[in-house]
Amino acid sequence: MLDRGVIARNFVACELFQGLDPADLQSLFRHGKVIKLPAGGLLLQENQENDHLYVLLHGTMEVFLPENDLRFDRVPVTNLGPGDCIGEYSFVDDRPTSAAVEAVEEAALFKIQRDEFLDLMEQNKGLGMVVYRNLLRMMIDRLRHSNEEMGFFL
Repeated sequence: MLDRGVIARNFVACELFQGLDPADLQSLFRHGKVIKLPAGGLLLQENQENDHLYVLLHGTMEVFLPENDLRFDRVPVTNLGPGDCIGEYSFVDDRPTSAAVEAVEEAALFKIQRDEFLDLMEQNKGLGMVVYRNLLRMMIDRLRHSNEEMGFFL
């Protein structure tokens, strides 16, 4: 059983939502919902249409490239923990997902639909600015980390 207090604390502490005041956090939370996935549950498939942004609140998720005609085996990409975003690329660029995501253990995620978020941004541009700024920082950090791992930059 997932503890609601842990879920609420992880939502408030999420890097994506840093800088939002309590009223904005409550408004954002009301526009989305918390979903649960059992261990082994598939959240997203590669090349799937996706119009949701997910934030992992509890548990561990694995991002991977599934076996297919061009890939003879499943390719692990990374593991995600509480506070990590999922589906952000397709949420922002409105293109299919680039990888599959599966729950390693029971997981709880915050989920918000793109149109709901855009409506909320129209009502509260400051909230949208803070969330998108944080999302951009998170994506740049991830890109820099990947570049360092591949030795692109010293």
